[in-house]
Amino acid sequence: MGAAAVAGADAAGSCAGEYADDAETSGILEALDRALACPSGYVSDLIFCPKNRNPTAAEVVDQALAYRPLGL
Repeated sequence: MGAAAVAGADAAGSCAGEYADDAETSGILEALDRALACPSGYVSDLIFCPKNRNPTAAEVVDQALAYRPLGL
């Protein structure tokens, strides 16, 4: 899933309110974390607790794809 795919979905309209409940939303966010090889909660934090401003969907995906674990 690339930023272009998300940007295309963004142009179609917001997906706010298009889910059944919080458990479904949580499941989707966890699946995104796994699919993008991010730690649990990482994508959710990018969406709901951005550091600078409200990012677009494409920016969230770009940031998630750029994630690299710290080497020990």
